[in-house]
Amino acid sequence: NNPPMRTDHQQRYRNVLNEFMSFRDSTVYAKDCVYADSVLGGITPAQLKRFFELKAFGVADPPAKTTPTECRSSSLQFYKKAISYYMPNRLVAWNSLRNTGNPTRSLDVNDLIKKVKRFEARGAESKAAVNIIADTGEGGGMNRLFQQMQALYGQMNGLRTENREVKLEIRRFEQLLGMQLRKMDSCISKMTLPPAVIENNDANNNEDSPPATLVPSPKNISVLWQEFMFGIAGRKPARTFSARERGKCKCTYNRRKLAWAKIAELIRSGHTAQSAIDLIYDVYGKSTGLSAILVKMRYDRRNGWPKDLVVNAAVL
Repeated sequence: NNPPMRTDHQQRYRNVLNEFMSFRDSTVYAKDCVYADSVLGGITPAQLKRFFELKAFGVADPPAKTTPTECRSSSLQFYKKAISYYMPNRLVAWNSLRNTGNPTRSLDVNDLIKKVKRFEARGAESKAAVNIIADTGEGGGMNRLFQQMQALYGQMNGLRTENREVKLEIRRFEQLLGMQLRKMDSCISKMTLPPAVIENNDANNNEDSPPATLVPSPKNISVLWQEFMFGIAGRKPARTFSARERGKCKCTYNRRKLAWAKIAELIRSGHTAQSAIDLIYDVYGKSTGLSAILVKMRYDRRNGWPKDLVVNAAVL
């Protein structure tokens, strides 16, 4: 269902659609003609491009160096909007492989409008611009002013559309870049962690199942994170503990889990493991002991994290 529209706008949209359908089918249609979805679904970008070329250049399939002298890019934007209003799949971008979607949102149509806009930027004077400047007789001054306002409004709408498209492309690129950076950080963090604290030289053995135990007294957060990711002194990594293994050291595991979760959250937001650890020390003090830091983190989780440890949910 199409959104509600003012009657005068709807009539202008229908006039454009009728003009295009008459051009496509070489048939004059009545002003109140209603087109079935199957007919509208048969419209292709190539047909729209030839119609827009006729409107802008005065001829369909113009030579390469032809200058648009019949209308401005703002008028083509209006024709595009008017025809798009009646498309069955107007919210779906055109898929050139399947030939489905909204043909007004195809590359052929958009590239043609951009081509006309480039001519305007280089100062190519079109008949539409001349008509705005020329006096039209009685009441010509007001008419010129109204036409100039229409032209400016159309250009502003075109710039807004391009701005939205650029923002969407930037957002998609940032999301893709963020995913790649997080993967890279995950690999780099394994190489940048400090050496493991070897508490028992004889702990490494050839047993198939390493012990699922936690370090009794880790000295700092770096050791705590290594315990979680890789295990220490032949122990099983804490992140791979089963529910039963976590239950055997429930209190200690839950107390350290808060620090593990915060470091993992910072890494997902773009930090490396080491920079996340340094950030926690910056917040709670480099000389603060590990037990005191865990107590303060438990308090902050209930009452609100410090500003430097708050991660924007949009980047996770």
